[in-house]
Amino acid sequence: MAVRLQVLKLVETSNVHNVSKLLGIPRRTIRSWIDQKDDILAFDGNKKRMKLSPGGRPDPVGLLECIKEMRVRERALTSAHMVALIEVLDEFAEEFHRSYRQYGQDTVYNETGFYYDMPPRYIWDVRRGAANISSGEKHSMRMTVVLTARSNGTKLPMLLVIRGASGGRIETNEFPTFPAGHVYAMQNKAWMDDDVWKTYLRSLLLPMLVEPSVLLLDNFVSHVSDESYKIVNEELSTHLVALQRLSVSR
Repeated sequence: MAVRLQVLKLVETSNVHNVSKLLGIPRRTIRSWIDQKDDILAFDGNKKRMKLSPGGRPDPVGLLECIKEMRVRERALTSAHMVALIEVLDEFAEEFHRSYRQYGQDTVYNETGFYYDMPPRYIWDVRRGAANISSGEKHSMRMTVVLTARSNGTKLPMLLVIRGASGGRIETNEFPTFPAGHVYAMQNKAWMDDDVWKTYLRSLLLPMLVEPSVLLLDNFVSHVSDESYKIVNEELSTHLVALQRLSVSR
């Protein structure tokens, strides 16, 4: 609506051709707005223009202006949070490289978890009633995959956490469907917990270590427990370094 009002104001002192060339709006559109002039001027709703000018992805130089304009129009971005996050990451990276600069890229490990939750195939409901899902279909394909990579880009075998009785075994007839060469664990909700984390450290990571190393991971409670630090330091002869809280999603 703000654009239409601007066009109507410009055509009062210019012609349709010049206004079209100036704003990049087709002349046919401008003429239709002129025909609707009374309705446009009488409009009593929100006249704020929601589209950014000129549109598209801003250049790095104009990023700050883009953020300011978005805040004026939407009030959705908080640049203070963005700046705080960048400062936290920069400080952590500087401290990390200063403290562990003697370690080679083949001895720095980064652990990351991925979560998969396939939705049910069938949902049934009664008209004007609540939707229902068969109990056997709820979270039937939930899985957590833990990927570890060295700083030199080498990827380690994955840890796949499968939904089932904690500490249970995979059925023999199911095993051929899972990729070989990886480590598997069972957990009631297919999530990472203390027992699964100890399996990762002792069964997956330990055999891959050939010298003292650094393990970089997030602040998940199982990762930063006293027992986790003890296993990593004493059994793996490795430094456990947890990322800052603001540097990972919560």
